Amino acid sequence: MNRLSRAVVLAAVLATLCLAWIPTALAEVVSVTFYPDAAQVVERVSPSLSREAGNQSRITIELPPQADPQTVSVQVLQGKGQIRDMSWRRVLREDKERVKALQERIESATAQRNGVESRRLSLDAAVGFWRGLSMDESPTPKAATDMASSVAANSERLYKDIFSLARQIEELDRQLAQLKAQLEQARGGSREVWEISLLIAGAVGPNLPIEYAYTLAGSGWSPVYRVNALPDSKRVEVAMDARIWQRSGQDWRNVQVQLATTRPQGPIAPPDLPPWVIQPMPPARPMPAPLMGKAMTREMQAADMAEFAPVMTERATYRVWDMGKLSLQTGPEQRLRIRDYALQAAFTYLVRPSRGENAYLRAHAQSKEALDLPPGEALLMVDGGMLAKADFSYAGTEQTIFFGGDPLVTAEVRLLERQGGENGFIGKSRTYVWRWQVVVRNAKSYAVDVRMEEPKPQPRDERIKLELQFEPKPEVDPDEPWLLVWPLAVPAKSEKSVTWGVRLEAPADLELDVGWR
Repeated sequence: MNRLSRAVVLAAVLATLCLAWIPTALAEVVSVTFYPDAAQVVERVSPSLSREAGNQSRITIELPPQADPQTVSVQVLQGKGQIRDMSWRRVLREDKERVKALQERIESATAQRNGVESRRLSLDAAVGFWRGLSMDESPTPKAATDMASSVAANSERLYKDIFSLARQIEELDRQLAQLKAQLEQARGGSREVWEISLLIAGAVGPNLPIEYAYTLAGSGWSPVYRVNALPDSKRVEVAMDARIWQRSGQDWRNVQVQLATTRPQGPIAPPDLPPWVIQPMPPARPMPAPLMGKAMTREMQAADMAEFAPVMTERATYRVWDMGKLSLQTGPEQRLRIRDYALQAAFTYLVRPSRGENAYLRAHAQSKEALDLPPGEALLMVDGGMLAKADFSYAGTEQTIFFGGDPLVTAEVRLLERQGGENGFIGKSRTYVWRWQVVVRNAKSYAVDVRMEEPKPQPRDERIKLELQFEPKPEVDPDEPWLLVWPLAVPAKSEKSVTWGVRLEAPADLELDVGWR
């Protein structure tokens, strides 16, 4: 690369730098720990001491407007100085350093532009020289051919250089226009920042090296995943990226970056244990009519009572990813790769015929080590093909991951029999009967494993008698005993059927809620 090209590239790099806020104290950002909705920033600086009475001194530092001054902690790095008092206020600062920096960049870019323009003018003169050449009268054919070839070759080379320089001039003009607009904005405005005043006792020397940390709003990170199911390989690939943003108004260069995977705040202490009281049920009291509409269902009550609860280092209650030293621009989001995982997985199709005919591909994934992948947005894929976006997280060594419905695997329900509330002999009992046939179809060109689930009826009174009939007989999942489970291996281009039914008997005077079936 020649000197001119290097100068143009340098000017282009300089023109892209954004000095939206430059603190008056020349602080150096040392490290940043990103949290989901904020960041902890650590800076170092050696501000000048302003002497005060009683062997005390005062120093002043500035923080960006997004900082929380109440979170500032200061450590003296050298000397015997001790922090006795800290106060803060919002102040308006003119960006004098920014104005100066922009002026220097404009002067540099203008000099580069003039140099390129001079080069282009000299090439224009060279083209004119070659076009103005004339030959002696009555040249020989060979001399005429040689002259034409020489003019054509030199003109072609010169025109290529001229067009290249013209593009460079156009780019420099664009950069100069941006710099001048930024300069005009900097000259006409000021910015509100936090001025932190520290009272120091026992400090000596003209300067005091300190390190301080603070919480910065407008910054954070979130995990982003690509989850790719590979059924033929019995594997799930998980690529974990980090989406990082910081809006301090200052570019951070070569800072140590960490990502903290904090969990949502829960209770600080466990809940109290209520006494276990067993006593006769009090007689039911009729509810006043105006309140009848506000009675809560069991489902609503249960929902209200439910509790919602690079290099990785485990902390007491969260984990931290050390991303090394990075340079982060203010404003735009940046995306960084954290780690790739390859998980062994068993794939099945889950069907719940009473809730719909769709079959959902799911993977029971297993990892050799316990993982803690925080919740984030995931792009779900099967064999590299994009399906949808969904929320994703992974905790522990096992996880069930769904990849959506497959229209080539379906479950059709056929109602074979239904009787509701018919009285028995002499009207002492009431009988209900349900019987269904479920047909699971596989239109794929290869066999699939299907897990069919249906709810097992659960009586809540000893007077209710149930008789269940199945063909084939289902399994009972010890982890979910309220479910009836049929594992089905369905061949390619084929189907399998399941027939099952329920017979219910109860006293005729017992009013029943038979549920949603």
